[in-house]
Amino acid sequence: MNRQELKDRAKQTLHSDYWHVIGNYFLVSVIMAVIAWACNLIPVVGGIAYSILLGGPLMVGFAWFALQYARGNGGKPSDLFCAFQTDYGNVLVTMFLTNLFIALWSLLLVVPGIIKFYEYRMVVYLLAENPSLEWKEAQSMSREMMDGHKMDAFILDLSFIGWWILTSLTFGLAGIFYVIPYYNQTYAELYLSLFAAKSGTGAYGAGSGTYGQNGTSFNGGSFNGNGGSGGTTFGGDASPFGRGDGHYTTL
Repeated sequence: MNRQELKDRAKQTLHSDYWHVIGNYFLVSVIMAVIAWACNLIPVVGGIAYSILLGGPLMVGFAWFALQYARGNGGKPSDLFCAFQTDYGNVLVTMFLTNLFIALWSLLLVVPGIIKFYEYRMVVYLLAENPSLEWKEAQSMSREMMDGHKMDAFILDLSFIGWWILTSLTFGLAGIFYVIPYYNQTYAELYLSLFAAKSGTGAYGAGSGTYGQNGTSFNGGSFNGNGGSGGTTFGGDASPFGRGDGHYTTL
């Protein structure tokens, strides 16, 4: 699936029920902003507590919210808190370690940090669908999904620069009423496209995951299984995703 197709799907989601989608995105954004603001009222400690205990799980909930819309099920503001309801400890650790690794790589040099950022870009979506994924497993899966596509994702981000400039010029109004939902739905579509191609489902919405969808059910077996025994994550035969080339879509 190319970049324009991802964006077109995101637009279809937005325009399917525009005010409902925008309203829910607004509520979710307000909730996240209020939580962050309340935590920052406590000097130093509050900000650290938010970053470690709340920020990661909230981003996982936000990813689940976007995935619900991408699959045509309609997101709800309450989706934001799904990570606190199921395996919160694992989500907390996985997101903390993932962000820590990106930060440490960024301290070395900017470019390695950027590479790691895109390498782990799918971790939040994988956790949204399966909050029990251990951190090594989630990171390994994200690396393979992004193999050969980190530059594509970088270019995808660059394609939104004009929209973010418009958001600044309108004092955030364009972001509230279009850009933020558009951007996040585009990335949800990217995840679903990469996941479908890697798992060999060829379609979105395969399965029913932890929060009521079929996301990362993985067709049995562990992520570290070998293809010869049928123990791969997706039941494939050459890699954890059942394909050997690691290249599966064009952005």
